[in-house]
Amino acid sequence: MRIAVPLITVLGALVLLVAAPSRTTVAGPAAAPGPHPTDIHPPPLNSGDMMRRAGGVLWWVGTGCRLERVTMSTLVATRAESRECRAWPSPNGRVVLAQGRPVGRAPIVALNGSSMQSLHATTVQGRVGLVTWSADSRFAAVCTSGRRHGTRLELLSAPFRKGETVGYRCTTAFSPTGTTLTSDGHSIYENGGKLRLGKALDIAAGRPRHGYSVTAVTAVSSGLAVAVAPVDPTDPSAQFAVLVLNRENGSSSTFRTNLPSFDLAVAPDGSAFWYEQGRGREVLQSLQPGGVPAGAPPIAYSYAWSPDGRNLAVTLHDQVKVFDRRTGATGSIPAADPRSLTWTS
Repeated sequence: MRIAVPLITVLGALVLLVAAPSRTTVAGPAAAPGPHPTDIHPPPLNSGDMMRRAGGVLWWVGTGCRLERVTMSTLVATRAESRECRAWPSPNGRVVLAQGRPVGRAPIVALNGSSMQSLHATTVQGRVGLVTWSADSRFAAVCTSGRRHGTRLELLSAPFRKGETVGYRCTTAFSPTGTTLTSDGHSIYENGGKLRLGKALDIAAGRPRHGYSVTAVTAVSSGLAVAVAPVDPTDPSAQFAVLVLNRENGSSSTFRTNLPSFDLAVAPDGSAFWYEQGRGREVLQSLQPGGVPAGAPPIAYSYAWSPDGRNLAVTLHDQVKVFDRRTGATGSIPAADPRSLTWTS
């Protein structure tokens, strides 16, 4: 715990110099609900009790491409026998798609989420970008690129062995209700139907003369978040931004960023989000009061929310730190340079 304090201080300073976003709010999201009655005066908890109560499973890739998982209810750690430099666990934690060396070109393999042993290799080939799972863990969308086939979106389903090319748009996401969001770089489609977001996205990008491109998209039950970048970054009016849309009440918020974002995620309850700003750097941003727990570093290697959204996990140099958003309690798990954090059920 003593090591985490100076690291958080350094990261707090970096956000002012490197990636502090400025926020332009069109109409803010609804106010956050008040504290849970049992959390107004919670009983004292040590960090171990807090993390066991959080539940689920935390995953990360550490030094030497070591894939690790910690079952929060017992705080027991398990390490994969094979070396996997990248890993994408399914939301239910039963299957993990992983990739060893060379990163970006090695075949994607399926691992058993419980035993951490390899099940089989998949047919996915080419340089692998992002992997996105559906909320029910039935499908995984894998973005690949290569000289022979170009950019493709391949869909895998159980037993996650053979991929089927379903499109050529790699900016994709699954909504909690099961719909599929894709982008051709300019528009966003839901189950193939075009969403009328062009004006909002153009405004978020600063109305650049040469247009904008959609670089990332993600969805939650209340809406979606979209990262946009100008086609011509030298355009004086252009800006990089993340647009967060609440589809329930029609409100939206725009967050300016210093660099394009190719990955982002929103908390399950829509209270906060993180966005990528360069390799190995994610920036945390609140959307509602209390969305970001006190003491959480604004910049980190990786963030992950618990499935219920109550807890936030953060990777630091030598640990994974967990924050309880309701009580303010914290805990930590020793880890060697953890990256690619995921929290599954």
